[in-house]
Amino acid sequence: MRDTTLSKSRLTSLYSDFRKLKDLNPEGYEANVRYWRHLLLDEVFSDKLICQCGSELLKELSDKELGPPKCLDTALDSLISDGLLIAKERFKRNNNSKILKAFSWTIGYILAGRSQATTRTSEGANYLRDADFVVLPTTKRKSLQAEQRMRSSICKKAIRYSDLIFSKLEFCKIVGMEENLQGWNEFEIVLMYMETYMGVIVTDCNTVKVCTRDMAPLLAKFDFNFISENDRNIASVKETYSILQFQVSMLEDRIRERKQVLAECIKSDKPKDLQRLHLRAKKLLERNLTTACRNLQNIETLKSDIEMSLDNVNLRNTLLASRDVMSNVSAELGDTESVEKLLDEISLERSKNEEISDILAGKLDDQNDEQLNEELEELDAEVKKEQEVTRELSKLKISSYQGFGPEEVALVAGRESPVEEESRADLGPSESKNKEPILST
Repeated sequence: MRDTTLSKSRLTSLYSDFRKLKDLNPEGYEANVRYWRHLLLDEVFSDKLICQCGSELLKELSDKELGPPKCLDTALDSLISDGLLIAKERFKRNNNSKILKAFSWTIGYILAGRSQATTRTSEGANYLRDADFVVLPTTKRKSLQAEQRMRSSICKKAIRYSDLIFSKLEFCKIVGMEENLQGWNEFEIVLMYMETYMGVIVTDCNTVKVCTRDMAPLLAKFDFNFISENDRNIASVKETYSILQFQVSMLEDRIRERKQVLAECIKSDKPKDLQRLHLRAKKLLERNLTTACRNLQNIETLKSDIEMSLDNVNLRNTLLASRDVMSNVSAELGDTESVEKLLDEISLERSKNEEISDILAGKLDDQNDEQLNEELEELDAEVKKEQEVTRELSKLKISSYQGFGPEEVALVAGRESPVEEESRADLGPSESKNKEPILST
């Protein structure tokens, strides 16, 4: 497996036993390890959930001129120490323990020491230990894809608790894992990752239950953190229903094929014995189809009864909750006598408030009338006073100031009406000055 972008000397260094460079040239040693890590993760294991380390891996990476890499174990041990490669048996074993979850795989290697994580067993040509490892980055990527398909095909369509429970085989078909995974082992690995790492499902030997957060309302009244016996029974009924549906579909296809064969035999005037043989086979298939349809109907009835029972459980729980709420509210309200007494007290207080409002409104109105009357009397007195002054002035027939002394002129001028003063002020200083007095004859 030659990389054409690398020089001859670089390839020679990569395919040699460069373990001695760890002390002599640490940078060169780390560069070689990084190259093999990148090659393994991004190319060799890029689409694999389970990788087989050993003679087969060395043979896959062998170069025609340089042979197999002689220090591949350093890169494998580095990936194992970082938790990117996990021994298959350790992965399955730690799946049963939900306490440490993801950290348990790497912690086990760290506590046990680097020596147990090594993949080298000898100094010969086939120096790698034969073992299966789970490729964690690929597993994570494919598990996220499976979760997205699960949410679109299951979670968005679920309306009751039974819609979240499946057998492993049925779950695999619904989520479409057969198209993206190679074999049942990879399917089991994805299920373990979705349960242990992501916490979106719960499994046992043959049952899968979806337990995402958005499905909490459907799971609230049931045991959602483990698989119960009822869950297994529901999964079994649903799996049987799916099998019978598939069986009916296959029988219908076979009957159509048999009818076509029989029609061709009749058209081509084949022997009667052969025609009767095909007719007998068709009738046998039709009897099997009738039996399968009857069984399918029975299972469908049973499935509907289970779903109705689950709906009744939810309805009963809702009624119980409603009763508790009403009981608590009624306890806070008290008995009917206390409520009637409360209403009477409220009515009495309302009447008192209305009486007080009327009294206050009456006093305020009286007070306002008194103030208005006082102001009217004052205005009336001023008007009468002005009218009296006007009448006094109108009686005076002043035609000229001749014959009056200064004191008398000032006295008469001071008794002029305000109207005359305003008219004199409107004339302006020039007109007032030029105006001549009227002399008496």
